[in-house]
Amino acid sequence: MRVLVAKFAGAVQTLELFFDGGGWPTEHVVSGDSIFGHPAVPGVISVAAIDANDPDNDDIQLFSSRGPSTIFFPSFQSRATPTLTAIDGVSVTGVGGFSSPFPGTSAAAPHAAAVAALILQTRPDDTPAQVAARMQDTAADRGTVGFDNTYGSGLIDALASTPPQKKRRGQITSE
Repeated sequence: MRVLVAKFAGAVQTLELFFDGGGWPTEHVVSGDSIFGHPAVPGVISVAAIDANDPDNDDIQLFSSRGPSTIFFPSFQSRATPTLTAIDGVSVTGVGGFSSPFPGTSAAAPHAAAVAALILQTRPDDTPAQVAARMQDTAADRGTVGFDNTYGSGLIDALASTPPQKKRRGQITSE
């Protein structure tokens, strides 16, 4: 496969090309600034992946995209991504043709969504930004200390992100 790009007219622009490898020896070669599209949008929680079979839950999947995200239009921005890391390679029913175990960031993202739902269950008045901040603040750090462009704020922690609950007069409330 060959790609040829020639400038015909206009101002010099940066062109980024992303492709799935198509059988080329680029499989699992992921560089920085490889998060684009919906995961790069402000307010979105982008999720990296760690294999469920990783004994210490500390090695990023080789295919997991890296940040930061560079946006060129309508104005130049560099966004810190991914936001968090979650577990992939989990067992699923296979409904819908999904393999089991189910690998990829598409498998890790539902775990992050589930933790967000648990937070909202215990803190229903939280805004989306507060939920995201709580998930980031309680994540188990991975990689370099603090936020980094491989693990984001770290591995999501459902127990740390949701306050303990107690039963009071037939209803569950947060402490």
